[in-house]
Amino acid sequence: MLAMPALVMGFLVALPSVRAQDDRPFLAAHARFAAATGPERAGLARAASDHYLALPAGDLRLQHAPAGAEATLTAERFALVVDIATEARRVGNGSPTLVHSHLTALVRQQQLAAFVDQAASDLARVRAVVQQVLATEEGALLPMIGTALRQGDTKRARWLFAELAAIEPAPGYRLGNFALCLRQLGEIEAARTVYQQARALQPLDLDLENDYGLFLRANGEPQAAVQAFLRGWQLDLARPAELRARGPAVTNLVHLAATRPDLPLPFDPLAAANVALAARPDATMLKRLVLDVALDRLTGPRKRP
Repeated sequence: MLAMPALVMGFLVALPSVRAQDDRPFLAAHARFAAATGPERAGLARAASDHYLALPAGDLRLQHAPAGAEATLTAERFALVVDIATEARRVGNGSPTLVHSHLTALVRQQQLAAFVDQAASDLARVRAVVQQVLATEEGALLPMIGTALRQGDTKRARWLFAELAAIEPAPGYRLGNFALCLRQLGEIEAARTVYQQARALQPLDLDLENDYGLFLRANGEPQAAVQAFLRGWQLDLARPAELRARGPAVTNLVHLAATRPDLPLPFDPLAAANVALAARPDATMLKRLVLDVALDRLTGPRKRP
């Protein structure tokens, strides 16, 4: 029953209605959730989410949509988060908290197309929030990006790799992923530029150097590829003893020796291979390549498919 107006100094003043108090249970539940840091946080998030969902539809629910979506996300009710955010965004509520919950829920539901389209729309206004979600959810996004590439959704895959690479400081693998994507899309010179930027930023990243060598080899630049692989091997040998000789560069050097016996190499790759095999004797591919090169040296180069 609604409260009746009261007469104060000759004016009718509306007393607080029962409906106006309806958000108090939610506010109290959300405060408990927000203050929690231990294992009870998940249960408190679910309770806060329940109270939010019990709010009457309309202005009251829309007013608390960012907090409600935040609790509902922590409660892992991802479909409900998307519903809450979609409803709130429709009337112009685009707070950073709501954007963060919305984008995260889209990733958790593996809705890659919807995530990219929404994130691209949000980027200019709340770039920091979009980048935070990209960085936090990168592990979940990468396999979805690979699927998108295989299914021909190259525009969204390219956007994601580019935006991941734009997060500073950019680790070498993100720049390498973007360069590899560009290479797969046939944007060879753009890929070369990204590789060079990455190598300048991460000069000690031996995996990045190896990837650059693979790019050069595939692009018909074997001598330049040799130099990249050689630098990758040198970086490998410069690592602490427990990590040394475990990188991929030596395998690629021996592969070049096996497939391009006419290509001059700056040193005997079999000597490097022996060092690597001592560190990882189970490296099957490297063993096979070493055997190929050794047989070629004994019998002369063989014709390979």
